[in-house]
Parts: sequence; structure tokens; C-alpha cells
Amino acid sequence: MSREDDGMTIAQLDTPLRATWELHDSAGEISLQAELVAEKLVYAGLFYVTLVARPLAHPAIAGILTILRGGGIQVQATFAGTEEEWQGVAGLKSLPEIGLDANAFLSCGTANEWESLHQALESLRQYGTRPALWMVPDRERLPLLPQLCDFGRRHGVTRIKLPNTPVDASFSARQARSLPTPAQLAALRTVIIDPVALRSGLTLEVHDLFLWEILFPGERENGRSEYGGCQAANSLAHIAANGMVHPCSSWPYALGSLLERPLEEIWQQGARFVVLEKIAALPAGCAGCGDYEQCFGGCRGLVETLGSADNGRDLLCAGRRPPSPKGRH
Repeated sequence: MSREDDGMTIAQLDTPLRATWELHDSAGEISLQAELVAEKLVYAGLFYVTLVARPLAHPAIAGILTILRGGGIQVQATFAGTEEEWQGVAGLKSLPEIGLDANAFLSCGTANEWESLHQALESLRQYGTRPALWMVPDRERLPLLPQLCDFGRRHGVTRIKLPNTPVDASFSARQARSLPTPAQLAALRTVIIDPVALRSGLTLEVHDLFLWEILFPGERENGRSEYGGCQAANSLAHIAANGMVHPCSSWPYALGSLLERPLEEIWQQGARFVVLEKIAALPAGCAGCGDYEQCFGGCRGLVETLGSADNGRDLLCAGRRPPSPKGRH
């Protein structure tokens, strides 16, 4: 599938390369069949699986990790510090890295919040794991990013991940208002005077393209040249707690259930191709933008879920840009 007129080409994959998987639900059949889902992910040949939403609280976590890692999948997991998760920390022994969910600790960035995050960090280290810091950069926490980087350096955390905003079928207007705005990104740009100094000693993984360009200005060609547009329903998938497959964690569109069919079969059915068609189409709000061949419309899932007053343009895009021979700045 391709669009020669706008320069975007999607090379369709038979199965995704990576997936996020909500693993918090321990009720009834879903709990009993979680290991079946893990086996199906292994059989589909995924390279990476990220377990989210309090996975260490799941009663079958030990068996799930054994299946995934035994099948050659590289596994990451998030940790929010709940009492149920601490009861399941035995699973940490098979996870060389854990993503400490800063959103669970930080709201306003008070001294007590930072101290709680520090205590959780040190407690995780006692299990021999290497903690990273994960923070969804929502409206409340985006201004805390410089402090988070400083916190990581002071406490020996070298990796910080800023993932995409996860949504589900019950995504509410209140949750929608938690998304950052282009104006907030512009304000952050004025605060981060020296992005190189901000990143010093850290490895930053930034999902959002517009936030990335603030943190890595002028580094499009060298730093993110592999970006080829939204990878939902192509190299990327999301597995909900009930086993339903979605295009990504920001796009709650049901493709099929892993409790009923293998992932390879789900990946070849019509619902998935509907998503790919949407991604390949040029959003009306991007027509005439000199930067489209660099961003390809950004995140399509949030726009599809929430709608957009800007005719399909990424919700964090401040507007069309004039042509530039050097691409994004």
C-alpha cells in the first residue's frame, strides 16, 4: 500500500514486530487464558513485548514471562508501585529492566512526590533489576520533564521513556483534556534553553514527534531518520486485558480477539486494512504542509479516537509549515 503523491509508503508486515499488552486483569477466564495469549505472541514471531498496566500484579506473571522469554521475545514491563505489584516482584528476577511509572507518583511535582518516586526506585534496585523512568507526558506532567531528567541523573537512571498516550474504548472527555496542547509544547520549548545539557548522561526515547524535535532540535536526519509514519496495525499492535487486539495503545479499534484466533489470522483480516488505509490517506489538515513528508501526519490513533478540529492533523501539531530543504526544525 502506498501513496506516491505524498511520499508515504507502508510496507505491510505479516505480523507486528512489537506489541504492548495490558496484563492487569486477573478475573476469571482472562486470567486463565493469559498464558495462551503469551503463546500466541511467541508463535507470531514478535521481537518485543511491553507489559503495561500493573503487570506484576497478575497472578500468572511468572508463567507468562517464562513463555515470552523462552520464545525469544524481549520483554519490558512497567511498575506503578501498588501493593499488589510489590507482592508479585518475584517476576523481577527475569526482567533485566523495569520501567518505573512516574505518572503513578508525580502530579504537581511536590518534594514528597519526588521522594516517593526515589524510594520506589531504590526498592526496585534491591531485586537486581535496572530501573528506567517512564512518563506519559500529559498536560500535568509535561512541565515536569526537565525535573525528571535531573532526577534521573542524580539517582543513576540512564534511560527515560516518554511513551504515547494510552486510551481505551471508555476514553472520556475528562481524559481527553489531559492531553498536552501545541501551546504547552511551545511553552516547554522556551524553558528548555539547552536540550543537549538536558539530555546529558541520559538515553531518551520519545514517542511524540513534536516533543522529540524540541528535545533533539536539528537532528532529524541523524537521530530519527528511521521514522516512516504511524506504525499502528503494521509493525505495532496493542493487546487489551481481555485479549482483544488493537492497532496500538492510542487507537482502541477492535481487530480481533487472541482468545479466539491467532495473531497472524487477525493481521490478515479486513479490520486491520481499514486502519492501514486511514494511515496511508493524506489528512485534509496536512495538505500543503511542507513538512508532511517528514511526519506523515504524526499520531493517527489519537486523532481517530478524539476527532480533530484541524481536519485530521496531529493533535500536537501547531499548524502547517512552509517548505524547508532541511526538514523539521
